[in-house]
Amino acid sequence: MSFGERLKAWRTVRKLSLVELGKRAGMSHTALSGIERGVRGANVGGARPQFESLIRALKVTPTQFYGTIPAPWSDAAQAA
Repeated sequence: MSFGERLKAWRTVRKLSLVELGKRAGMSHTALSGIERGVRGANVGGARPQFESLIRALKVTPTQFYGTIPAPWSDAAQAA
């Protein structure tokens, strides 16, 4: 599963729109859309890495992000 596919899956689990996730992560919804579709990469370096902003906005740890993604209707998804 690609980074963009994981991002979209977690966004779906958290029931966030591209616009809402963008606001929480300090990114535009068009940039997020590009990352999800794989036409744009996420910056993992620099002063404020996008990956760090995204996982904070999704309220997951890096380990959770790259681990098993809970189904949107599961108890694990509702707990967050």
